[in-house]
Amino acid sequence: MQQGIRKGGLIGSVARGLEMDRQNFSQESLRAMVIGSASLEGPGGVETCCREIMATLNAGGFSTEYLWGGKREDRFALAALPGKRLWWSTADALRACSLTKTRPIGDLVVTNGPVGWGIIGHRSIHYYHGTYAGQAEAVRNKIRPRGYMKLRYLDSLTLERLAGRGKLCLANSHRTAREVNRYFGYDCEVVWCPVDTKAFSPGLKDEELRERIGLIDSKPTGLFIGADRPTKGPDTAAEVMRRLPEVQWVIVGAGSKEMSKLGALSHRFARSDMAALYRSVDFLLVTSVYESFGLALAESLACGTPVVAGPTGAGDLLATGGTLQDYLLPDPQDSGGFVTRIRALLDSPSKAAKAALEGRGRVVATLGIDVWGDRFMQAVMP
Repeated sequence: MQQGIRKGGLIGSVARGLEMDRQNFSQESLRAMVIGSASLEGPGGVETCCREIMATLNAGGFSTEYLWGGKREDRFALAALPGKRLWWSTADALRACSLTKTRPIGDLVVTNGPVGWGIIGHRSIHYYHGTYAGQAEAVRNKIRPRGYMKLRYLDSLTLERLAGRGKLCLANSHRTAREVNRYFGYDCEVVWCPVDTKAFSPGLKDEELRERIGLIDSKPTGLFIGADRPTKGPDTAAEVMRRLPEVQWVIVGAGSKEMSKLGALSHRFARSDMAALYRSVDFLLVTSVYESFGLALAESLACGTPVVAGPTGAGDLLATGGTLQDYLLPDPQDSGGFVTRIRALLDSPSKAAKAALEGRGRVVATLGIDVWGDRFMQAVMP
């Protein structure tokens, strides 16, 4: 569609169509309810998607409310009991369901992740961002058996499956859609995930940020995000760092002791600083063994910063030929392959920059907020 959702064309007609279809509702304005598993202020992919769903619906004239299961500190009187890591996700799902009983349910209800069981609106949508079953299999040898059982059988085959039952199911990638069909038997429409390509856009390096981090101008800079999460492949990343002493590394999140010994600089960054960070490094390394979104890859490319990556959610969409293909690997644990591609990138920075700008074009055309919003609304209101 040529007209973006924020200009009112598509959403206006969608809202009118829903108004005609909601004979049992007496409110003058349409109500939408978006329900997630974390606060909207969080930096993660789910929170990013929920924020954009809210903005999309609000722009179309919906009165939109966001709920999440952990909204109150105490949540349940059971909070004092041991073993919260095992049953806390169930408590959040039940809490979110209970919150919907205290207010009028929305005409349009969008649930996410493991939250959504028992939450039904006039039109009910469940948005899958990967599956915990797929994640559990990817990191099975990196986590304890109890953690594997929780992720696969409680969070996924119970909560995620129940959350999508009887609803229109959407997925943020073809990989996610295949997993949902395999584990739950549901068909999903792939709408991908949104990227703010105005905030994440090419620009100059932020010299003040580089000085604050302690970067040296004479050395190339690599960025790695998520060293404290087994899904991000930190062992492979550490091996890549060990074999590339000529690169200085910045890590977002808690870096490992091994990475620290290799001189990696570990920092925490506000979400508002991430675009400047992407623009201030020479490339992003993505070694994830499981990536629900792949937003870091898409955001880096949107900033014009080269990426060397294995298969990811957004990467599956972007890896369709062209020069970008030269920097994407089929095996996320192939440390030698990452090293070879990074050295090629450093030997020919102009070629890498061209590939990154090609990647930005694909991100804008497929994941840009307005394009994504049109696709999302066409899916939920065909």
